[in-house]
Amino acid sequence: FGRRMNRSIVVEQIIKNAAVAVIRMEDSKKLLRVVEAIYKGGVKVIEITLTVPDAINLIKTVVKEVGNEVIVGVGSVLNKELTEQSIDAGAKYVVSPIFKTEIIDAAHKYEIPALSTALNYFDGFRNGRLPANLL
Repeated sequence: FGRRMNRSIVVEQIIKNAAVAVIRMEDSKKLLRVVEAIYKGGVKVIEITLTVPDAINLIKTVVKEVGNEVIVGVGSVLNKELTEQSIDAGAKYVVSPIFKTEIIDAAHKYEIPALSTALNYFDGFRNGRLPANLL
């Protein structure tokens, strides 16, 4: 999938692939093997949550090893700083369990899609527009 994908292409690929493997694990030493197994099983969109120990560095490693074959994203993002660190590590999309405009704005600044939760559709609006790429 390469390094240069704009926001709409990443969202299109996430929807097209229809499955996202969300990785939460305590033993981060096994993560790369898990990612490779997921990819070999046919899933091409992988989300590494920040609950994984040393997640930022692991994102760098995974992107380096399999970033041309899979879209690597980050989950459990709670603030702007973690958003920017994850993007710097190579994450192609950002998922947050909370609706926080600073996360969405930081991701969009780098042309990275932001996927967020909202209590309902109207909670996702800001200034008459829907800032998150997916809710």
